[in-house]
Amino acid sequence: GGNDKSTAMDTYTFCEVLGPEEANRQLRRHWDTWVTEDIIRELALSGAVNSLRLPVGDYQYKPYGPYEGCFDGSLEYIDLVLNWAHEY
Repeated sequence: GGNDKSTAMDTYTFCEVLGPEEANRQLRRHWDTWVTEDIIRELALSGAVNSLRLPVGDYQYKPYGPYEGCFDGSLEYIDLVLNWAHEY
């Protein structure tokens, strides 16, 4: 078990506990593997999915507090996913 200094309960504490460099490293690994172009293509081709939900935080546009450096690259990833969705 963790405590409030070692356990992340949300994106704020995730960035706070890990710090910007480690949090961003882990987020980039997540973005690179969680939703891929192949998955978007498969969802589109299945015919069962016609919309996507991407969680976007205000801190991604103008980082503040622990978000500074933590979500670097996230907007580029959102653009990438939206381009895939548009393509398929």
